[in-house]
Amino acid sequence: MNTRQELLSTIEQLSEEQLSSLLDLARSLTQAGSSLDRRTFLRLPAEERDRILAEQAEFVAAEFQPGSEGMEWVEQYVEDEDWDDEQ
Repeated sequence: MNTRQELLSTIEQLSEEQLSSLLDLARSLTQAGSSLDRRTFLRLPAEERDRILAEQAEFVAAEFQPGSEGMEWVEQYVEDEDWDDEQ
């Protein structure tokens, strides 16, 4: 199975909410600035790089909040491990 077929197969298993998040991500990848290659990005003025990074951080921030769907796997993993060794 090639990458496109695997992606389509995986997409078919997503909930409506997950599809909405995936669509947002796909749209952000196709926006101007998001498709810059690394060298082009590094040649931009620092202010422009900071603006692009801030936009991307704002876009994904919700996925990293405790209790979000994107963090469920982390919370399950942490529950299985003793991460509180310092106390």
